[in-house]
Amino acid sequence: MDELSPYRFVELEDLRAYMNRPGVGEDAALVAAINASTAALELRTGGRKLRERLYLEPVVVACSSITGAAVVGTGFSALLAGTDVVAPGLKVGTRILSIQSNTGMTLDKTAATNTSTPVSMTCGRGGIWLDGDGSRFIVVPEFPVTTLYGAKYRDPRDATRTSLDVTNARIDAEAGIIELAADYTPSGVGNLLVECKAGYRKSTGQAFGHDSEWEWLARLQTRMCEVLFSDEKLHVGRMSDVSLSGQSVRLASMELPADIEEGLAHFRRVPL
Repeated sequence: MDELSPYRFVELEDLRAYMNRPGVGEDAALVAAINASTAALELRTGGRKLRERLYLEPVVVACSSITGAAVVGTGFSALLAGTDVVAPGLKVGTRILSIQSNTGMTLDKTAATNTSTPVSMTCGRGGIWLDGDGSRFIVVPEFPVTTLYGAKYRDPRDATRTSLDVTNARIDAEAGIIELAADYTPSGVGNLLVECKAGYRKSTGQAFGHDSEWEWLARLQTRMCEVLFSDEKLHVGRMSDVSLSGQSVRLASMELPADIEEGLAHFRRVPL
């Protein structure tokens, strides 16, 4: 069975209850529906990465052992909880859960294979590269922007990266607009690197979230799972009439139901 996408809005146990599938015998099909709908949510909204994630340049750390979810190594103090990681023996979609010290941290998934052999772990999928326009403003295409970690300018002559001063930068979180108070963005194409945390998150007792958006996206994903599960597991299929050369034929439809498409309209990326 595939690993669940860490960027889903619906949990497997909630989907089981909604679909009235209390046993685990159909979990593989339900997990496949969750993962496919997670991808569809992003693709159908113009490629938006909807659930909160960290956009950080990759950092490679040395690990001396990985046992279950516990990792021992060095260089962990420079990392952040929530960062995506990859290394030999880890499951797909693994992230850092917590960091105890420079030499110890815990992952959010147990390793597929424990190892006491030193391995390298890559932490971070990459930042967001943008065009600088010579102004004090940075428009981040992934939003809402919940945390700004830094921004750098890349010199086209020698690829040198220089940190921009983000002190007292003002963030319009919902619009994804950062206004620099003490610097500006040099003009160029793909010369600006932003490292940040962006996307919708669920409220917890420790942090406010985006309640309305989260609940609506969870509902949309649950509906999508219902449709995808029926198509895949029950082989119900959806058909549409198509006219070809004056003849009407019925073909399998890949379109989502109208209620889902209408619900996704609010989250579609608006071209700049």
